[in-house]
Amino acid sequence: MELIANNSLKHGIKIISALTIFIFLTKSVYAIEIPDYLKKCVLAIGTRNYDYNESTEEQSITRVFRGTGVLIWTDRFILVTAKHVVFENGKVAPNLCFWGNTRDGKEFMYSFSDIQNEYKNIKWIPHSDPNIDIAASIIILDLEKEDLSFVGLNGFENVTDKEIGYDVYCLGYPSGIGATKGSNPVIRKGIVAHKDKGSNFFHIDAIVSGGNSGGPVFLYEKKENIRLLGIVSAFRPFVTSDARFYHSGLGIVYTAECIKDIIESPEFKKTY
Repeated sequence: MELIANNSLKHGIKIISALTIFIFLTKSVYAIEIPDYLKKCVLAIGTRNYDYNESTEEQSITRVFRGTGVLIWTDRFILVTAKHVVFENGKVAPNLCFWGNTRDGKEFMYSFSDIQNEYKNIKWIPHSDPNIDIAASIIILDLEKEDLSFVGLNGFENVTDKEIGYDVYCLGYPSGIGATKGSNPVIRKGIVAHKDKGSNFFHIDAIVSGGNSGGPVFLYEKKENIRLLGIVSAFRPFVTSDARFYHSGLGIVYTAECIKDIIESPEFKKTY
C-alpha cells in the first residue's frame, strides 16, 4: 500500500510539473500584449453572394470569407492583401467586399464594386512581378464611423536589415475557428525563421493557415517600436517522399518593400 501511495504521489508530482510547464508555455505564446491600434488596422475580405430561391421567391445573401487585409495610409486610404485573395483567374473576384467594426461596436461592410462605381479610377493593382503575391487598392472609408487605424510608410521595416530570430506578430483571420468578424483578428507570435539575401520574401515560424493570407506581419523589438515587415502569402508545405503534403510550420511572407513597389508605381498612381 505504501509503495502504491509513493508511486501515486510521484505520478501526481509529474502531472503537476507537466501542467506547470504547459501553463508557462501557453502563457508565453498566447498571452500576447499588442497595442489595440494594430488590431484595428486589419480587415476581413470576402465576397457577398446573392442567392435566389425560386420556390419561396426570396433572395438571400451569403458572405464567403477569403482572407485578410491591412490598412495603409499615404495620402490615401489603401487596403493591401495577398493577390490570390482578391484575384481569380486573372480577374478581381466578383462581389468582393471587406468588413470591420464601427465605433459603436457594430459591423460595417463595403462592396468594392460600389466604391468602383462611384470612383471610376479605383481598381486593384497587383505587383508587377507575377510571382509576388501582393495586391493593393485605394478604398473609401468614414473614420467618424469606423473604428480603424492605419500603418504609415514610416512604419515599414526592411527585413534585410534584421537578423534571423527577431520576434514577430502575425495578424489575420484563420478560417475554421470563427475568427472572421470585424476587427478582431487572431494574433500569432513567432520569429523571423529564414531569409535569403536579395529575396523578396522570408519565412516566419508562426503557423499560418487558410484565412491568414494577406494579413500583416509586424516586427516586435519593444512595445513602442512595432513595425510592418510584410504580408502573409501562404504556408510552406513539407513534401514527403510519397508526395504527401504537410504543414512545415513555416509561413511565407512577402516584404514591406513589395508593398512600396505597388503603391509607388505609375500604375497605382493612375487610380488616384
